[in-house]
Amino acid sequence: MPQILKAWTVAAILSLMLVWPAPVSRAAASPEVQVSFPVFPVTVNGTVTDQTHSQYPLLLYRDITYFPMTWNYTSSLGLAVSWSKENGLSLEKKDGCVPLAQELTAEVNAISGSPQTALPAPFPVKVNGKTIVNADEAYPVLLYRNIAYFPMT
Repeated sequence: MPQILKAWTVAAILSLMLVWPAPVSRAAASPEVQVSFPVFPVTVNGTVTDQTHSQYPLLLYRDITYFPMTWNYTSSLGLAVSWSKENGLSLEKKDGCVPLAQELTAEVNAISGSPQTALPAPFPVKVNGKTIVNADEAYPVLLYRNIAYFPMT
């Protein structure tokens, strides 16, 4: 009887191992992407950006520069931006640009330090009325420091 119980226990354990879902690595399941800060100068409408002290620094992802969609940056790029929980982010081209007013802090961004992480935007995005399918984009809209970042492609 003990051998039958032992064989049954082994069979049960092997069966559970086959059907029980294997734990997935957090890194493999994570939607996070690696980004970095530009180490080259970037000028917007005649203003050199201060990446070292910027509250919302520019980002690099797959060698493409990303701009934060803050009021100051969108105004300097000639964009009108709107956001709502229901509709997500919407960008429209507008006439004219204004000089860039940078949002600087005493905090220092580690420009040449370790890579940063961002997330693909988890909300709807429209550009000039056209919906962007972020999951299908080679250069998706990213979320960093709770601000949407757009690729300059």
